[in-house]
Amino acid sequence: MVDAEGQRRWKDVSDLHHQRTEGRISPQTVLDILAEAAHVEAILERHEHWWSSWTDWSPTDVDATRAD
Repeated sequence: MVDAEGQRRWKDVSDLHHQRTEGRISPQTVLDILAEAAHVEAILERHEHWWSSWTDWSPTDVDATRAD
């Protein structure tokens, strides 16, 4: 998770263990999920945020005269 200040924290990682031990997901799925999470974390470390084009957006930027 990434909060509004840009701080990141892992969420629900312990659930992977429980789902694996209950047979709901395979050990390979756990590894795949953790590998993808590491990939996303590396992207964030490089500041390659998909939402960067929206950083300065505000609802007040919308044209108030536009008819819906």
